[in-house]
Amino acid sequence: MRVDLFCESGERYGLGHLRRCENLFLHLKAIFPTIPLTPSFHSSFSLPPYPLEIVIIDSYITPKEFYESIECQILICLDDFFRIPYPKHATILSPTLGAKSHKNRYGGEGYVILNPLFLTPPKVPTQKGRILVNLGGSRQDRLLDILTSTLKGDIHIINPYYKSSKFPTYSSLAPSEICTLIDSSEIIITAGGGGLNEALSRGKKIIALLLADNQLSQLTHAHSLPSLLTIFSLKNLTCKLTHSLSLLYSLPTPSPKALGYRLDKLLYKLLLPLLSPSNALHFSLLSHTQKLEVLKLRNQKEVRENSLNPKIISTKEHFDFIASLTFSQFFWAFFEDERCCGEIVAVGSLQIEGERAKMGIYKNMKYKGVGEKILHSLYESAKKLSVSTIEIEVLRHNSKALHLYKKSRFSTKSQNEKSLIMEKNL
Repeated sequence: MRVDLFCESGERYGLGHLRRCENLFLHLKAIFPTIPLTPSFHSSFSLPPYPLEIVIIDSYITPKEFYESIECQILICLDDFFRIPYPKHATILSPTLGAKSHKNRYGGEGYVILNPLFLTPPKVPTQKGRILVNLGGSRQDRLLDILTSTLKGDIHIINPYYKSSKFPTYSSLAPSEICTLIDSSEIIITAGGGGLNEALSRGKKIIALLLADNQLSQLTHAHSLPSLLTIFSLKNLTCKLTHSLSLLYSLPTPSPKALGYRLDKLLYKLLLPLLSPSNALHFSLLSHTQKLEVLKLRNQKEVRENSLNPKIISTKEHFDFIASLTFSQFFWAFFEDERCCGEIVAVGSLQIEGERAKMGIYKNMKYKGVGEKILHSLYESAKKLSVSTIEIEVLRHNSKALHLYKKSRFSTKSQNEKSLIMEKNL
């Protein structure tokens, strides 16, 4: 499955948009580790000569016409301040502090896009007095000259273009190296973009500088956070910096700020239609009424008698189960109608474990002859998820199911007094 990512980057634009796209792709990979996702990064805004599947755009310069010309299955647009009206089928991500969510627009701290490394515990201790200057990937020579003439002590600078004879400077760092430098520093001097969010996620004292208009909203929201001082104007920067440093040293170290905690669930739901059978909805996408309909099917007498757990499931247990589903547990409600409306005819599931999947099926007992069709739909989804072997456990007395699976070329892998474990290679 191809993922095409469009963004500008470089000396003029910095690396913020590129890093956000890279990080968003890493989240997709982490959510669906078995799917062979192939990234293609584009710095020019012209359509490639092949069908598009998943498209991600993070740009302040792309014209509206480019968005409207895109035909793809999923379109994700990153935008900090709703620059243009986007196509109706697009999902808009505003991954900045203080941004609001509305309809197909998702914003705020829960959708901040961090490299997954920044969501893990620190691996190195903080060096008291160390200051890290990380202003992003654009050229900032004049500003960095002011900072290096003002700062003293254990100072480290990240910038792809700047060199200092006084302090260590770094460029082309891997995310793990940036994370280590942040973790080892007591104070971070950063701009109002991705570097600010990285420092917040690691629980650091911060001086944040407003370097571009698009950072104003995020910095305004961050202004009230503990142990974070914001400089909105670079006039008299030396005095402001000296005062801010003396104040920060007297403040306590803040706790790491939780960021991006809603992002993975959103991405999961966005990609589910590409992996789901055409006449099925994942449990997480069902309405409250449809979830109750699934529960009614599960508690049918004949379904319970042929289940490994024959007990009646309560409403609370059912909704708790749906809420507990992980990204590797795919439970679908199958509809008679291809538009996924009307009555639910069956439930099918795949629980992924590497290249294997445990399968389950139960149906609305008033429908006949749907089992084989559901099976083939599950096979197709399993292949999309890079599953090579399907396994199912069947009670010995469930003769109808045993006949269906044997007809579908499942073989018996093992058995006990009550059940058979059968498998099929795809």
